[in-house]
Amino acid sequence: MKYDRLKAPLNEDTVMSANAHDIKHALHTLADQLPEDATWKDVVYEIYVRQEIEAGLKDIEEGRFKTVEEVRTEYELENE
Repeated sequence: MKYDRLKAPLNEDTVMSANAHDIKHALHTLADQLPEDATWKDVVYEIYVRQEIEAGLKDIEEGRFKTVEEVRTEYELENE
């Protein structure tokens, strides 16, 4: 990437919402934060990252996650 990670705040109102207005608003915010020389690849990457964050937050909200201790136990790793 030609720039640091975008500085758009990821709050529950914009990230977890699926309505078209919020998606358009998030897209406008993204477009405003991209550098002038951004490519389509940069845009697709940022959208992909946002989708992954949304999916992760939804998993957490619905209790689909493991604690560090659970993962360490499952893979027989030493606890630190």
